[in-house]
Amino acid sequence: METANTELMDLLQNAAKDRDMAPDGIPGIDLYMDQIITLFNEQISPGGRADGERTLTKTMVNNYSKDGIIKPIKGKKYSKEQIMQMLYIYRLKQALSIGDIRRVLQAMPADGQGSQEKNLISVYESFQQSKESSAQALLSLSGQLCPEPDMAGIVELVVELSWVSHTARKMCEALIDRYMPEKEPSRSGKKQEKQQSGE
Repeated sequence: METANTELMDLLQNAAKDRDMAPDGIPGIDLYMDQIITLFNEQISPGGRADGERTLTKTMVNNYSKDGIIKPIKGKKYSKEQIMQMLYIYRLKQALSIGDIRRVLQAMPADGQGSQEKNLISVYESFQQSKESSAQALLSLSGQLCPEPDMAGIVELVVELSWVSHTARKMCEALIDRYMPEKEPSRSGKKQEKQQSGE
C-alpha cells in the first residue's frame, strides 16, 4: 500500500509541475508575432494532456487584440508590456473567462507614462516565487485526503480537488466583481456588440 501511495503522490507531483517563462526571459526589444509564438512554445510547457499542444498561436494573439485584452499594436511588433499581458492571459485563462481576464488586466495599475509593464513584471515574479509552495500545500492536502489510494479513495480525491478548483474560481470571481468593475465598452466595441447580436 505504501508503494501505491508513493506512486499516487509522484503522479500528482508531476501533474503539478510546469515550465514557466520568467519576465527577465522576455527580450527588452519589440518582437514580431512569430518570435513571440516561438518564445512561448519553447519556454512554457502547457501541462495539458495532448502531446504537441501549443501554448500560443497567431489566432489567439489576433483574438486577444480584437477583444481589447492586450494593448493595441503599433506596426507589426509587440512590446514587452504586450508580451507580459499575453503571459497573464495564458495563466489566467486556465481558470477565468476572457471577460474576467480583461477586467483583471485593466485593473493593473500603470505608471506615470500609462505603462503597466513594471507592475505586470513585479506581480508575476511574486506569483512565481509563491506558486511552488502553493503546489506543495495542495499535494500535502491530497495526501491527507487520500491516505489509502484504493479506487474509492482516488474517486474521493478527484471530487475534493474538483471542489478546490471550483471554490478557487468562485473566490477569484468574487474579487473581480468587487474590486474590478466592468469598464464601459468603447463606441467601436458597442458597434461590434450590436453587429454580433444582429441589431
